[in-house]
Amino acid sequence: MAVVTPDDNLNITVSQMAREFFGVENVVARISDPMRENVFKRFGLKTVCPTKLAGDAMSTALTLPWEPKTVTIGTSTVTFHLKKVDRAHDGMKLSNTPKSDEEIIFGVIGADGNMVLCRGNEEKTVLSKGDRIVLASVID
Repeated sequence: MAVVTPDDNLNITVSQMAREFFGVENVVARISDPMRENVFKRFGLKTVCPTKLAGDAMSTALTLPWEPKTVTIGTSTVTFHLKKVDRAHDGMKLSNTPKSDEEIIFGVIGADGNMVLCRGNEEKTVLSKGDRIVLASVID
């Protein structure tokens, strides 16, 4: 069941009622205020926040030169973006790649266009100029 009124308070109330009184197991509520996401989670409710999704998409579009791709699995959205290997990182081990705490290394696209998925081999993989690192992070 999707609860998508424009009022976050109404969405939390309807979500709880649907789950607790009517036995609906899969309830997802839209919330506008990302700060309320923790409140919903404390009640055991799933959420989708268009405000957070839009903010993350804007930030990615402004700071990354390649078009990110997003995939929604269940109620979670994962974004994949590329980071080009420049001269400073040529010869560096993939495990030493700078990234944020929220990101994981998904794979590497070689200069030849072939992609190799990371399977715990980050310590063995050596980067070359022209490679692109595929980073993934959960955005919602």
